[in-house]
Amino acid sequence: MVSLRKIILFASICFLLTINALSQKTHSYWLNYRHGYLLEHFDADEQLSQLTPFGLEFSYLKHLNGTETWHQLYGFPEVGFSLYWFNLDQPEILGNSFGATITLQSYILRKKRTQISFKIAPGIQVGTKKYHKETNPLNLYYSTFLSTVMEANLIYHYILSEKTKINFGLSATHASNGAIMLPNKGLNTFSITAGLAFTTGSYLDNSFMKNPSPYDYQKSWQFDVESSIATKRANYDDLDNDIALTFSTYANKRVSRRSALFLACDVFYNKSVRDMVDKENPNLYRVGLSFGHELIVSNVSLITELGVYIFRPEKIDKPIYQKYALRYYLTPNIFGLWRLKTHLGKADTMELGLGFRVLGAKKHSR
Repeated sequence: MVSLRKIILFASICFLLTINALSQKTHSYWLNYRHGYLLEHFDADEQLSQLTPFGLEFSYLKHLNGTETWHQLYGFPEVGFSLYWFNLDQPEILGNSFGATITLQSYILRKKRTQISFKIAPGIQVGTKKYHKETNPLNLYYSTFLSTVMEANLIYHYILSEKTKINFGLSATHASNGAIMLPNKGLNTFSITAGLAFTTGSYLDNSFMKNPSPYDYQKSWQFDVESSIATKRANYDDLDNDIALTFSTYANKRVSRRSALFLACDVFYNKSVRDMVDKENPNLYRVGLSFGHELIVSNVSLITELGVYIFRPEKIDKPIYQKYALRYYLTPNIFGLWRLKTHLGKADTMELGLGFRVLGAKKHSR
């Protein structure tokens, strides 16, 4: 039940982040067909090689018209939700997946008839054929019905009429439970998309577009501390979840209205290490140094981070790690976070946490 609570909480946070934006008047409906390739893992069974999933996606989006400065900074984006279905091309082992994501679609280019946009969409996914030791031992991709999902799309749009446009794009999707239960190789899908979009407004009306308003932000160094918690299983047969904790300190520098760069020091405690090494008293701690980028969208931030362990007494993982996080700033100096930690694409933990900006916060700094 721990995994279910985390996933529901994460989806609820994403929903709350977009509920105000969905009060905008102009909205659109999208229907896309998707066909792709499932990235196979090196130890996957031969039956799971060269799979080509396909599916449908429906999206409901509302257009942001510049009432807030960040709307202008991100090309007057669209915000909403998407529902999708995928046939994973191996019904007896992998089954089907059904997902729901919160969508932020930012426009990189706008011309009279053509547009290019980039979409980020976190959410949840349900799989119909999870791993079972006896009845489905070949599915090493997922072992829980519910997983979190992160999707990125690059989309080309051609406007057919005032109300209609066609879309073509490339999509990358990752679904994982963060090693809450094993096995958890994760579903990594790369696909092409094609579809139609309809709007209640006008795709030909760009009168709302204007240059970004003057906007101040904190230019000096800022310092954050944060802690997070996760649960993790050491192996397939382990029935108990162990606690994993992370404590991090950050020194970050705002480099533009949308971006900040940072250096960080991480201390990790992972109780499941006891079951991964053959010794009586293993060291459960690791220390790492990392650097990364914070993409700032109003009170929400997307964190991408690359780190290396400088203290790793138990060699159970790769020496390099990545962290991908969503922050929500409750106040200028308090934020909640959801984070996925990986080792070169292999999920390690899925974490929830709380952080504080201990130096450098100002009310206008977002």
